[in-house]
Amino acid sequence: MASQDTSAPDRTAAALALLKPVAQQVTDAASELSRPVASIESALKRLNIGFEAWVTYKKLGDDEDYLHWDIGYSRVQRRWGICLRTVEGSVISADPDHIESWHVNEAPLYLRSGAVDMIPDLIEALAKTGAKVATKLTAAAARALPVAETVSPPKVKK
Repeated sequence: MASQDTSAPDRTAAALALLKPVAQQVTDAASELSRPVASIESALKRLNIGFEAWVTYKKLGDDEDYLHWDIGYSRVQRRWGICLRTVEGSVISADPDHIESWHVNEAPLYLRSGAVDMIPDLIEALAKTGAKVATKLTAAAARALPVAETVSPPKVKK
């Protein structure tokens, strides 16, 4: 507890003197974390993944309301990449009340540290989701082919 003998301006100046190096440490640590995440994201982008997958890494809530934090690969702000999101809702409602998403290196700092431990789980989820997407696309192509041939029949060689 602050002494009553110390004035508010003096306390503020002392607190700012303590805060300045800590703020720089946080900035440096966030930059250090962003480098390996950007490297992983770059590797995923080279795979040309055009589908999303999410993994929950923290859950909060009670019997009625919930909040969970997810890491995923998704399209946020018209850009694909590794993303974080918070999802809030009530079990009474079928849809979440609020979802907020960011690219991982633009997300609030408090969301980042726990998320990186789940990157292997995210890559596994992408592999499973990708297999399902490929199966569905292959089946859709088989259904679309007869329609395409009806609209534009293949040319017969003479």
